[in-house]
Amino acid sequence: MASENVSKTVSLKDYIIDMQSAAVKGSAQYEVVLENNTDFIIKRRTATTDRELVILVSKGLYYIKDCKTGHIEELKEQSLNTFLRELKDGMVALHEVHWLSNLYRESVGLIMQVITDETLTDMCRHNVLVNTFDPTWYTRYWKQNSKLFIRLYNMFPSMADRKKYQASIPVIFWIEEQYGANEAMFFAEKLVQS
Repeated sequence: MASENVSKTVSLKDYIIDMQSAAVKGSAQYEVVLENNTDFIIKRRTATTDRELVILVSKGLYYIKDCKTGHIEELKEQSLNTFLRELKDGMVALHEVHWLSNLYRESVGLIMQVITDETLTDMCRHNVLVNTFDPTWYTRYWKQNSKLFIRLYNMFPSMADRKKYQASIPVIFWIEEQYGANEAMFFAEKLVQS
């Protein structure tokens, strides 16, 4: 009986391929079409589809457009999940969007939170929504005094700095509540000087 462990001859030539033509079927390519302070449009291309995710916070418009047919689909959490599903471990860098610096597959929750919460949307429109894990932490202060919040945002190098500035925000708004906006700003100015 012949040996069943007969080794097959393997050649290095069998493994040399053209990487460009060997792209994974169904893989999507994402690219930034437009971005500014609050808005962005991302194009997603596959071998068969060409779609755009349109997030226009400044105009209150959120949808996915099929570029081949012109069909517009209102943005829902499920459709956003579907649009971003092939990002997997990747990301799309957004250099100009204040409230979202990188678009990940896991960004669905934050995007849906921002476009469905009127306070967060308003903060985006004023370019003061802080790029942070939990933006709702700031909504209480925005509702208390949005003008003071805007001034603090412009004054602090980074409001999301947990070690210095974020911890002082409750104190500043407590001072504003007890003694007025001028005293709160005085305290904030001294904090920045320190």
